[in-house]
Amino acid sequence: MRCFYCMEEYDEELDVICPFCGNDIVGPTNDNTCLPAGSVLKQRYVLGRVLGDGGFGITYIGYDKALKRKVAVKEFFPNECVTRQKGEATVAPLSGERGERYRSGLKSFQEEAQRLANLGSIEGVVNVYDVFADNGTAYIVMEYLSGDTVAQMVEKSKVLGFGRTMNIIVPVLRSLIKVHKAGIIHRDISPQNIIKTKEGKIVLIDFGAARQNTFSMSKSISIILKQGYAPIEQYDNKLEQNSWTDVYGVAATMYYMLTGVTPEFANSRLLEDTLAPVSELREGLPPQLDDILKNALAVRPEERTQTAQELLDQIMTLKDFKRPVKKKPKNPEKVATERISKKQWKTYVGTPLPDTENPAEKEYQPTVITIEPKTEKEDPLVNEPLVPEKTKPKISVPLIVGVLVSAAILAALAAVAHTRNSTVIIPYFIGQNIDEIQSQNEDEFTFEIIKNYSPDTDLDVVVSQSPMANSRRVKKGTQVRLTVNTEDYEVTVPVLTKMSQAVAESTLKSLYLESEVEIVNNDDYADGTVVSTEPSNGSKVKVNTTVKLIIAENSVEVPDLKGKTLQEATDKLIELGLKLGAITYDFSSEYETGSVAAQSTEPGTKVLKGTEIPITISQGEPIPIQLDASVDLSQLHAPFTIKVTCDGITEDTKKKYSTYFDSTYEISITRNNNEGAKTVEVYIDDELYQSYTFDFDNGEAILDATYEVSAAKSSSKEDSDTSSKSSSSEASSSESETSSRVMFPQQSSEISSELN
Repeated sequence: MRCFYCMEEYDEELDVICPFCGNDIVGPTNDNTCLPAGSVLKQRYVLGRVLGDGGFGITYIGYDKALKRKVAVKEFFPNECVTRQKGEATVAPLSGERGERYRSGLKSFQEEAQRLANLGSIEGVVNVYDVFADNGTAYIVMEYLSGDTVAQMVEKSKVLGFGRTMNIIVPVLRSLIKVHKAGIIHRDISPQNIIKTKEGKIVLIDFGAARQNTFSMSKSISIILKQGYAPIEQYDNKLEQNSWTDVYGVAATMYYMLTGVTPEFANSRLLEDTLAPVSELREGLPPQLDDILKNALAVRPEERTQTAQELLDQIMTLKDFKRPVKKKPKNPEKVATERISKKQWKTYVGTPLPDTENPAEKEYQPTVITIEPKTEKEDPLVNEPLVPEKTKPKISVPLIVGVLVSAAILAALAAVAHTRNSTVIIPYFIGQNIDEIQSQNEDEFTFEIIKNYSPDTDLDVVVSQSPMANSRRVKKGTQVRLTVNTEDYEVTVPVLTKMSQAVAESTLKSLYLESEVEIVNNDDYADGTVVSTEPSNGSKVKVNTTVKLIIAENSVEVPDLKGKTLQEATDKLIELGLKLGAITYDFSSEYETGSVAAQSTEPGTKVLKGTEIPITISQGEPIPIQLDASVDLSQLHAPFTIKVTCDGITEDTKKKYSTYFDSTYEISITRNNNEGAKTVEVYIDDELYQSYTFDFDNGEAILDATYEVSAAKSSSKEDSDTSSKSSSSEASSSESETSSRVMFPQQSSEISSELN
């Protein structure tokens, strides 16, 4: 058995979890629009869980049964143009214009996949193994890569150092140079689409999102742009996309890696560019980096660094840059012998603090060295010793040392006590309510409140802090920056003019803004694009505010032209911006001669201005026309029943007892001259005998075919004798006998006799 999470094979006896990835081996439940896990494509590729679901496609983990390896399989599935029923594999395009866009996009998807397959020799580009069509769409089978994306790396480390960033960005740029030479633009470079494999290889992934030569699709299909990494030309399909589009994505990714901050959206920067230089967000970076990234992130394409080679050359000038080495702390043992000021106590991390017990209260026992008083030498001539002089009092040296040490310790303890009374430890504020934090502060800290918003986090809760919680003591009143999740967070209404409605709505949603739509007739903007917004772009609004999108509509309702003269119909169409299409003529009992009797597009239907509307002009009342045909019955045995139908409706039924005196049956049917062609059939005893076409438009009755029936005469002697009475009948009988089924055309003649 194979686990649909990791596509590893496991023992069938296991029935709980996969021993390789730890997931439930029952398997993942993919969304209704996705193919279920276990689906097989091309009788070769087994699909597992969904790895990613974007605006243009769905990516699955898979297993190649032929080459016995894991793969990634991308399915073309632009969710605004197609649908798929639960439990079904076939993709169903939507009707109308969206269906046309889907078919155009599908062709481009396959063409680009073939081009990507030729890039397998380029180092740092994901390999494409197979491209094929199935289920009404197309699939790309790619190399499956295991590792961390840049987004995951930054999430773990908060920021990446200058060296780590360069070790990733330089290989990416070298790969892009070769990709651009092959005529392909990635158009979706972001932290999610650069991966570092477990082997340390840097690879660009998700080339399926690239849309070479399909720029026009962005007008209508809601592209899921990675906000902050998409340049302005991806918001406006009228701007050309080229190598500079990928330069912007690389630079934005680099900005994020170095600072942990996603650059502001390009359409917001178009109004007011407030993107902070990286030097303001992160210390220790090369000073030249500010200008390099500023040029590569220029909003207007013509002002931006143009090629990946140009950006690489600029970055390589920084290769000799070395971050300043932080000064190492002094040797604690040496510091302990130096005099320490009060200011140094809070950062001093040398020897442990003295015991809190007062050393002065301990019994001090210095080693006493006894000094014997000098005595005069005994005079050999005098037997009595000399009287010694009065000696001066002596102070013990160890006693002095002990007193000095005690004084120093007492001073140190006093300083520590003072420091502890005037310092505090920074607590862990993250996850706490900001109001509770401020109410319990007691002037220990001053707070700088930074507002932010995320719908996935409780409101009024701290989501990050700086400095972080630390056991190191800081002065009371130290400022702590707290980022709080709040609906009071303000965002700028971006420039959405000329964007499609779908892209504008997606952009507002990414800013946590709601949207509503107002349709206006405006010929100055493409149909379905944004004319303006309320509030206008550049306005500061709080998250969850509703922004009105004024959408241009170049479509009009088709008027009812029936009953109008040709001139009146033409004038009305011109008035609405429509055109008169092809004109046909037909009879009409409802409309006068010369007036419009019918139109190809029903009244009230919305069409784009400039659409042609074909019409039909009345030729007046239709004229009744009678068409006749004569049915030859001479080759049939009587009695029999003959029945005539017109378009399946019975016209006449008659019993024939003899064909001796009357061997024909006359058909006469009347219809209006505008009713077109009718199928007339003759049945003998309910068996089809002859088939005619009665064309009332052209006034013709044509025999299409004659068929064998049970009442046909046999070749017996009795029949031969009977038929010899008429040489013409004999010839007909002979012809009937030589063929079981005779089919021949025959023009009918008008017969004035009544039906038998």
